Amino acid sequence: MRIPAVDNLIIYRNTNFIHQLDFETLNISTYTFTSKIRDKDSNFIANFTVTKPTNHIVQLALSKASTESLELETYYYDIIQSVAGVEELILKGIITVENTITNLE
Repeated sequence: MRIPAVDNLIIYRNTNFIHQLDFETLNISTYTFTSKIRDKDSNFIANFTVTKPTNHIVQLALSKASTESLELETYYYDIIQSVAGVEELILKGIITVENTITNLE
């Protein structure tokens, strides 16, 4: 089993969130990816929308409505990769949720 990479994220409430992962030399066209957000007690919070805009990029996204519902706290996420029926945890990290200054009205 491979040890997953770590990538910590900051998500700003009341904004659309997009984070891209570049697999550079690996063609991921036949791969599928899933990613969930959980709290410190492992309660499900949300699913990232996961897309592949190119054969080398995986994109995680949350809509503005989804980020509005997040509390100002720490969450955890991971990404599971599946190819040819084999699933593997490839990335995990901490999510810190912060307010934007402009939207605090």
